[in-house]
Amino acid sequence: MNIAVDNSPMPDADPPPPKPDVGQVDATSVAAAASAPPPLPPEPKRLLYFGAFRYLFDSPEWAKTLALGSLCSFIPVFGQVALLGYYYEIVERLRRDPRAPCPAFNFRRFAGYATRGVWPYLLALAISSVLQATLHFPLQYTMIGVIVAFQSSNTTGTIVAGVSVVVWLLIGLLIALAMAYVVQPLMLRGGLSQELRLMFRARWVIEYSKRVWLEIFLVQTLLWAAMCVLFPIGVLLFCFGILPMSVWMLVAGAHLNWQLYELALARGCEPIPLRPAEADEPPVVTGLKPSVVSTKAGESSA
Repeated sequence: MNIAVDNSPMPDADPPPPKPDVGQVDATSVAAAASAPPPLPPEPKRLLYFGAFRYLFDSPEWAKTLALGSLCSFIPVFGQVALLGYYYEIVERLRRDPRAPCPAFNFRRFAGYATRGVWPYLLALAISSVLQATLHFPLQYTMIGVIVAFQSSNTTGTIVAGVSVVVWLLIGLLIALAMAYVVQPLMLRGGLSQELRLMFRARWVIEYSKRVWLEIFLVQTLLWAAMCVLFPIGVLLFCFGILPMSVWMLVAGAHLNWQLYELALARGCEPIPLRPAEADEPPVVTGLKPSVVSTKAGESSA
């Protein structure tokens, strides 16, 4: 008995997927790479000291910042608070985007600046008040002792005056170091977190200062030297030049403080929690026809 065998090939249940075109894959990958945001620059391995002094002039609105910041200095108390808040806004802006230009000082954000700077300002005010109350009488009695020593003899007065100067220089150095390694990190926490309960973290201050102690010393030395050079130039400009010089030093100090913070983070320091970023301007409705906008406005008023 002959059995006919069908040797025709069986149809495939699922046809193999077509191979993608090489040109299409390349175009897709190129488009995806183009749409992806550019990578952030690497964290700083060393401080850019003089780049901090150029940072203000990289912004096209540097003249506006100098003028309005100088004008803000004439406002009693609140002007200093607002300038301090502007200082920490620069630090936060750079923390969120290291490529961001220097934000222009804007009087429309005066309340926001003052709100951000109130806690650091109060901390600095409290510490300065305690120092004045503590050191006022010892300094006064030291001056009286020097005068009495000179009245007895010039040799004794010279020795007492020399020893007093050395002692008070050491006291001033200790106070400056305490301000740089303790107070300024606390003010940084207050200016970035904008929360009093997050401001006082002794453990974080110790970790921060241990990781960048040398850089803090170098930054403070540079700022002190720059102040000794720029402020006499401002005095020569009929004393009014001190105000824009102070604003320039403020922006440079903020940039250096941000670099110190980034360097501490790269060395394992815990980051400071930030509030959600707020837009400088309210959102603007776009892409709607005038009739649609007027209809929605009428519905909201009704």
